[in-house]
Amino acid sequence: MTPRRKIFIGGIERSGTTFLGVALARSVNATVIPEINFKHEVSQNVDSLPRVFDNLKNNFRFRLWERSESSIAAFAPMSSSIYEAMIASIEDALCGRSHKHAIIDHTPDNFKNASFLDAAYSPELYVYLVRDPRSVVHSIMRTDWGYPSVRSAVAFWQRRYEEDLEGFAYLSKHAPERLAIVQYEELCADPERAVADVVRQRSFTANAQGQSVMIIPKYTTGQHGRVMAKARNIVSWESALNSKEVRYIEDATRHAFFSGDYFPDVQARDAVLGLSDQIRMIAKPLHRVRAHMRRRKTGLIAEAI
Repeated sequence: MTPRRKIFIGGIERSGTTFLGVALARSVNATVIPEINFKHEVSQNVDSLPRVFDNLKNNFRFRLWERSESSIAAFAPMSSSIYEAMIASIEDALCGRSHKHAIIDHTPDNFKNASFLDAAYSPELYVYLVRDPRSVVHSIMRTDWGYPSVRSAVAFWQRRYEEDLEGFAYLSKHAPERLAIVQYEELCADPERAVADVVRQRSFTANAQGQSVMIIPKYTTGQHGRVMAKARNIVSWESALNSKEVRYIEDATRHAFFSGDYFPDVQARDAVLGLSDQIRMIAKPLHRVRAHMRRRKTGLIAEAI
């Protein structure tokens, strides 16, 4: 059986990978699936479904799909992997039909795992999203998953950048013709124009009259409701961070291959954070409680794009 065409999006968390997935789906007839951090398991042949299902039954993100082993197995004969059978199953459950068009996977760490994913899934296209590191760090600080201070958010950014850079280097060497870069700020300014060059000459079927669908976890409906609209306030960090904090972020991220587009003249200044940033760490347990409470709402819903 012929595998479905796939677009894998990657980028540091809070760079806007979900927004990019929506923008692409408005141009390309596709299903935008939820973040799926267990692709190593579901890349396997459908014959391995019983063992894989047993291994994943306690995985939070897998439980969100609310799929039984039998519901996935029903789509095994027409699927090249458990991954595709799962997606076909949820499309059938939420949309009343199983699609054959492209899959858009916007899991942020796709580039971290690029060498494995390329061998296992052979995506038609990889798109890496870059965003002003100051905006990303500030956005990480505002999340409910545990990085409320500049120091901790920057440490997370640094780790994820190094992970992505390794995958980016692999794809630049082994699949440069399938690799594209999109800038978040350009995406916000004109989504259609920002993705036009990415999909041009790749003969994807165009999305006409809302044929694409976005499948999202119920606990993120508020967040994704904003994603479906045009992004706003992309420089909120300017009023939220003081000058020392901004310098600290710039010092820690200026080595990134894309940082020169945002602060080209920055020199090392050994910025020191004040006591207020340490105080922010007190909020960490509260952030995690909020995240846990929000994630109690399980299941998926589908929205036409």
